[in-house]
Amino acid sequence: GQSHALSIAETLGAPEEVLSRARTLLKDRGSIVEEAMEEIARLRASLERRLMEIERQKEEIEQTKKHLEEELSLLKQKRRKHVDMARKKALEYIEATKRRLQGYLEELERSSKAEIKKKLKELSEETARLREKLKEERARIPVNALKEGMTVRIGPDGPVGQITRIDEKVVTVTVRGFQVETEPQNLYPAQTEDTESPEPVNLPLHESPHLERRIDVRGKTKEEAIATVDKLLNKAVLEGTTEIIIIHGIGTGALQKAIREFLREHPLVDTFRSGTREEGSDGVTVATLK
Repeated sequence: GQSHALSIAETLGAPEEVLSRARTLLKDRGSIVEEAMEEIARLRASLERRLMEIERQKEEIEQTKKHLEEELSLLKQKRRKHVDMARKKALEYIEATKRRLQGYLEELERSSKAEIKKKLKELSEETARLREKLKEERARIPVNALKEGMTVRIGPDGPVGQITRIDEKVVTVTVRGFQVETEPQNLYPAQTEDTESPEPVNLPLHESPHLERRIDVRGKTKEEAIATVDKLLNKAVLEGTTEIIIIHGIGTGALQKAIREFLREHPLVDTFRSGTREEGSDGVTVATLK
């Protein structure tokens, strides 16, 4: 070191002038070296701080990078999830639409088939009606061919009787002793290709929508009541009604008795009975036609 060298030189008897000069030089040189050392120390400390800052920033960058990578991964997962959900919903919607369209097509096909069957049925029924009407027209007796005493049938399936009077628009036919008035167009031959026997047949089992089946004869005399009932029976025969209801009340029972005796002997009446509780009990007589 510098201090030991001067001490040794002084011990060996080096001149004072030389030693003094050496001490001056060493002193100046030491100051320079110390300053240099201090500068180096400062630079080193600065570099160490810079390195520490760089390390800190590097660590922050790594953490930021890791965080961003995690967020990116989450975003990708969410995006994939949303895409999958959207694809799933789209497929479900497509399938639902297909099912609806298939249902519409099947319904349309069923409707078309049902409509075609309905039209064919209506056409078949209309054809049958036209054939029946044509058959009736061919079987009907021409008006100018009607004569008194001729045996005829009232309606295509009605009772058989003899013409007793021919007026301009009404023909009177006697059926088993009772007179029935009808229009000439309602008369048919008593014996046709389909009906060999002139005996009367049962009336069709349906009721005409044009005939009022109930009559009220209360307040009438016996003769008036019987005439009214007889007229209704004639209409019932012509229109195919199978049952009529006669309201005569109870009173003394005379009107009820007269009407029922008349019905008992009438050729168009099969049976009769008192009305049900809802119909009017004994104040009503229900007659069933043959």
